[in-house]
Amino acid sequence: MVLRVLRSRFAAIPLLLVSAAGFYLGTGLRPEPLLAFLAPIPVLLFAVEMPWWIAAGTAFAAYLLGTSNMWSYYSVSHDVPMPVAIGICLGGAVLFALATVLFRALLGRGHVLLGILAVPAVWTGVLFLVSLLSPVGVVGTMASTLGNAPALLQIASVTGGWGVEFLVLLVPTVIAAAFASRPAVWTAVVVAVLAVLAVGGASVRMIVQDSGSGELVAAVARNQSHWGTDLATPAGRETVASYVGQIAQLPKEVRLVVLPEGIFSGDGTSLAELSGPMREIARARDVNVVVGVILSAPEGRYNAALGVPAGGGESVVYRKHNIGTAPNTRPGDTLAFVPDTRVGVEICMDVNMAGPSRDYAGADVVAIPASDEDVNGEQHSRAAVLRAVEYGYPVVWSAQRGMQTIADGWGRVIAETRTTGRDGFSWVTAELSAGPGSTPYARFGDVFAWLCVAIAALSIVVSGRDRRRAPAPPTVVTSGSARG
Repeated sequence: MVLRVLRSRFAAIPLLLVSAAGFYLGTGLRPEPLLAFLAPIPVLLFAVEMPWWIAAGTAFAAYLLGTSNMWSYYSVSHDVPMPVAIGICLGGAVLFALATVLFRALLGRGHVLLGILAVPAVWTGVLFLVSLLSPVGVVGTMASTLGNAPALLQIASVTGGWGVEFLVLLVPTVIAAAFASRPAVWTAVVVAVLAVLAVGGASVRMIVQDSGSGELVAAVARNQSHWGTDLATPAGRETVASYVGQIAQLPKEVRLVVLPEGIFSGDGTSLAELSGPMREIARARDVNVVVGVILSAPEGRYNAALGVPAGGGESVVYRKHNIGTAPNTRPGDTLAFVPDTRVGVEICMDVNMAGPSRDYAGADVVAIPASDEDVNGEQHSRAAVLRAVEYGYPVVWSAQRGMQTIADGWGRVIAETRTTGRDGFSWVTAELSAGPGSTPYARFGDVFAWLCVAIAALSIVVSGRDRRRAPAPPTVVTSGSARG
């Protein structure tokens, strides 16, 4: 009955709109995760019964319309230039159309298993290759829709976020295959059972977690954003004093405070206006402090973070590795731990890529000063949460114009608040125990992602080979009587 309805080309528009609505509501800045799993199903079912060009066009339009949930953000974003935004929307639509056509072709020619795997593999494999080339990494992917579903995120400890991305596309493909073809039902059931076992097995790590007591940590940000306040000016000294005063008001048990990215700017001389007061409050409160500063040095300008140890000793400077397209800024290339601790330091866009996050595997916690654009704050913070699961350490994410988020090494958000844009500060505290430690993904890297690339290539080769294969000639009866 389902396929009888879908055989009509007049079903294209309503099914397109249903899938588009699913992508619109299931992805983006405020996703409803269940809808991300369901969105591709109408288009995939329709594709099985349609010529390839209608299937491709329907899939392309459905995904492109679904991206309209991001258009208003892209129109004003400083982090995502308009040419990049157009590339993201059109590229995703083309990719989903390609995956849909492959699903249709392989399923129709009897390659059921490869057809089911092709959709998530093509999507994940291409996205992985893009991540290797993109100067700003990738964020806001299908995996980010599960940022508030830690049980499903656990597979990332083995496969990286690529396994989560694969899962979100595998579920609708299995459902579509089971409905589209009776011979495909049992194959779909087997794949579904294996997927459930994989996710369930990964989730066991949340049950056998270390329940030892932890330390109290805090993320603090001014509600009104301020970028690069010059430390040599009265405004800079006033801002330092306001943050020191806020740290002094935190519970005395707090052992780590993370402040946002790029609050101050200074050079080798004026940096003392920041490091001095921070060392004093660190010593007085026995607290480690991480704070963002734009640092001018003889060799260039860095987006940096100062790690001040609890004893008030000498600070460490971390220089942001992934600077994207930031003008007149040099990247750093070394890790940094707050002295006498296993507290690693990163900055904002660093979480968009595998490194340096993977190099901190085994850290007690990673402190991440950040700066976002208000509406994308939650989405970006979930990239940090995903890194926590991938590499097995807690994270403290502190962003101006964004979120103050504290998450454990299993990806559970323990405490969170958003900057309000009004006067005063936003801050959260939470007790963090050590994470599960270095994960299989930290040790073996992107094996699963490369497997997706291989499956995607195989699906394209098999589909193309079958299409070029000439059909067998009809059987001709040359003697005797023929019966139809």
